[in-house]
Amino acid sequence: MIFPVFKFGGLWGLTVFNGLLMSLAFFFFFLSIKNFLLEKILAIGLTIFLTWGVFSFGIRGQEMGFFFFSLLLWLLSKIRQNYAIAIFCPLITLFWANTHGGSVILGLILMPFIFSSYLLNPLAKPKKIFFLTTVFLFSIFITFLNPFGLGIYQDSLRHFSGAHLDQLIAEWVPPPPFLWWLILLSGVGLSLMLIRTAKIQNFVLGILILGFGFWALKARRNLPFYLLLWFDLFFTLPILKKSLSEWLKKDSLRNYLAFLTVIFFLFLGLLRLSNTLSTNLTFQNYCNQSSV
Repeated sequence: MIFPVFKFGGLWGLTVFNGLLMSLAFFFFFLSIKNFLLEKILAIGLTIFLTWGVFSFGIRGQEMGFFFFSLLLWLLSKIRQNYAIAIFCPLITLFWANTHGGSVILGLILMPFIFSSYLLNPLAKPKKIFFLTTVFLFSIFITFLNPFGLGIYQDSLRHFSGAHLDQLIAEWVPPPPFLWWLILLSGVGLSLMLIRTAKIQNFVLGILILGFGFWALKARRNLPFYLLLWFDLFFTLPILKKSLSEWLKKDSLRNYLAFLTVIFFLFLGLLRLSNTLSTNLTFQNYCNQSSV
């Protein structure tokens, strides 16, 4: 998909496509967080800020995976109200496997854990268990409908096994020390908070965030996926919702802080605008000045 966009629109076409793709990804992430506007803006702003070392590489296949992960996260957040909406999960994994097959495995890992957090409820009906299990299995098998078939999973296994990609590709290197410790402490902290609720549903989610944290520690390309999941789980904690409600009782205060947060992140974006304009003038400038 990236090559046709480049042939049609050049570097500016890729820039516009990248902007639209990331905007859609964060739009669905915005919808998946069931909190006030302030929390949504903070989650999106911090995700962009902390993962800039990855996003600054520009458009590439992995960002398609980021979009579908965000879309799947939003869809899974809707299942609690209406589990029948899970019927769209196979459609997402089908398109995902045909655009960035290397990351579709993250979605297939996410699904059973989220499903289990719903199904471990004692009130879960057998009909619901059967339906979500069938959806999950179909979501796996439909990913084989891609030009490489099982090869997308074989490639993923090679990435996690013997291939020393951290010595060959910039986005496969581990995150810098500050982010490394941030991932470790935030992942363990959130996992303990979930497990301390003494609910089996949250125990499953606590294990899930540790798994994604481990992958983020191995390669910074996985950091965006980790942060999306972390903020999504963090802002659903009842104790956090209660604390924020007591601290920010007035909606006007929340909206004021949200406005200031948006202005701050827009200012940071404008600081990068001149560099983007200069980089995209010619292909030579792109090669010499971009992060790639």
